Amino acid sequence: PATVEREDVRSRRKRGILFHESRVDSEGNVDAHFAADLKEKGSTVKDMLAQEKMSRRDGLDETYLRNVMKQGSRFKDTSLQRQIGRETEDVDISLYESKTGKMTARRLEELERKRAVTAHKLLTKAELSCPFSFRNPNFRKDLVVAVGEYVYAMLPHSSIAPGHCRIIPIESVPAFTAAEDEVWEEVNKFKGILETKAAAEEKTMVYMETVMDTNRLGWHTSIECIPVEESTAELVPMYFKKGLLESDSEWSTHRKVIDTSEKGLRRSIPQGFPYFHVAWAGGGYKPGGYAHVVENPEEFPVTFGMDVLCGAMGQDPSRFNRRGKINNVQGQKEQVDSFKQAWEAAKSKQN
Repeated sequence: PATVEREDVRSRRKRGILFHESRVDSEGNVDAHFAADLKEKGSTVKDMLAQEKMSRRDGLDETYLRNVMKQGSRFKDTSLQRQIGRETEDVDISLYESKTGKMTARRLEELERKRAVTAHKLLTKAELSCPFSFRNPNFRKDLVVAVGEYVYAMLPHSSIAPGHCRIIPIESVPAFTAAEDEVWEEVNKFKGILETKAAAEEKTMVYMETVMDTNRLGWHTSIECIPVEESTAELVPMYFKKGLLESDSEWSTHRKVIDTSEKGLRRSIPQGFPYFHVAWAGGGYKPGGYAHVVENPEEFPVTFGMDVLCGAMGQDPSRFNRRGKINNVQGQKEQVDSFKQAWEAAKSKQN
């Protein structure tokens, strides 16, 4: 906890208000304690003063605008009155003062604690509604087939091929481009097990991730993992390249097809950009992939990847996510048990 300062015990209006003493006087002299820090950082007094001047100016502008917006119709622009020759009072300095700038360490700590509590409540509430969150009371635990330290695998409610599953982060991650290294490493480990499993069936794995909002609070992204016949694997690159070239508007800022074969996803798409990514690996084909920056999420269909892959497989795209006989409880249990057995067999070969 922060140390209680003299200002913390002031009464009423002045309680919690801290008057800061500058570590640089009007002549540019730095006190002894601060001089050592400057020397260690390799900065000069001149550099420090210039940086402080710029940061204060930018901060003052933001604070002024925020305070003006708070006043609304009660605000009177005295600078404009002076320009037209009217008699007016001095500039209202309070408009340039931020609320946190007057607080002591104790008050600031209390404010940050409240903000952290509020952020945690919002995150928890958002996770409760995410279908891939363990915290969701309606989460389908019966469809989970493997759990790691950072990610898990589960079967979808309906699949487009036998062995279709999803890789999902345990903690909230809206896009795998923003995932930590250890999360990404475990994703690749899961993929390796799936590719071993597919190779035993003479199939190739196709992976797809669709991200429309990289700032979605409490959301868990997912990678669709579908094993396909080798005859279909031959068509996958061509189908997706054609589909991506025809997607979005004609005047796209970014390249419509970004080859991720060499750099991979995380070095091809910057963090913060919505995207679609497809990759293929295993079987008798060289691993590869395409990425696409989604410039207009409202126009890009969230089912794009599934629709294209269904086309390559000769299936009707409308079959996916349609509830039918495949979704009966007994049928799903048999699929889960069968998948777990094949997963453990492939995992043992990895070790």
